[in-house]
Amino acid sequence: MRRLFITACSTVLAFSTVSCSQNAQSDTQDDRVTAAPVFNKTVIYICGKTQVKANFYDGFVDIGVNGQSYNLPRVAAASGQKYERKADTDSVIFWSKADSATMVINGQVYPNCKAKDNAIR
Repeated sequence: MRRLFITACSTVLAFSTVSCSQNAQSDTQDDRVTAAPVFNKTVIYICGKTQVKANFYDGFVDIGVNGQSYNLPRVAAASGQKYERKADTDSVIFWSKADSATMVINGQVYPNCKAKDNAIR
């Protein structure tokens, strides 16, 4: 009888451990899927006569220019922060360093972009 009791207790303990570890793993995966991007700052750049609004997040930037909005993932760069998206319909590059930036949209270059005074939030 004592052997039967010990076997039954071991079986129950084994099933509860597996169930708890499976729940812990699924909770962790759900948290990663639903996590919102981390917002860092907004910078307004002036590129000649064109104003560009850049919302920086961890790993990407949303830029708004001439009524259009572009979401660009960060890519490797030797210096500064470079964001780039190449698609069949458009190609956009935004490369910033300190208070300067360069932007290229479908081959049109916007050089010498400067952060507007008091535009960093």
